Amino acid sequence: MSGGNSNPPDMKTEMVAALEALFLADERWRQTLSPGTTLIQRSWDNGTVDTLVLLSSATAYAVRETADGKRPWSVTGSATLVVDAVRQVVPPDDPNAPKAPDAGLPMGEWR
Repeated sequence: MSGGNSNPPDMKTEMVAALEALFLADERWRQTLSPGTTLIQRSWDNGTVDTLVLLSSATAYAVRETADGKRPWSVTGSATLVVDAVRQVVPPDDPNAPKAPDAGLPMGEWR
């Protein structure tokens, strides 16, 4: 019996690794589990909230919402792609932070 595993990692394994990296990079992330969905949020001092919704390893969404309800940034795609994008988006007070007036999805609407 071989001690190694030559099978490539599946999307779920990649998603778990991406989430572990997310939580290690920033301890502000808080996770809420519900049947079929994982909701992860990070709050900023200025009232901005980053929200990550994982429906499956193939379907995820993220949006940044400011204290006044604007959504200057959002991303959709596989869980790994979305988690990686969330890790790269800069804090809302950074000069390079997304500033689009309403680039996110409307409240309650996930595509």
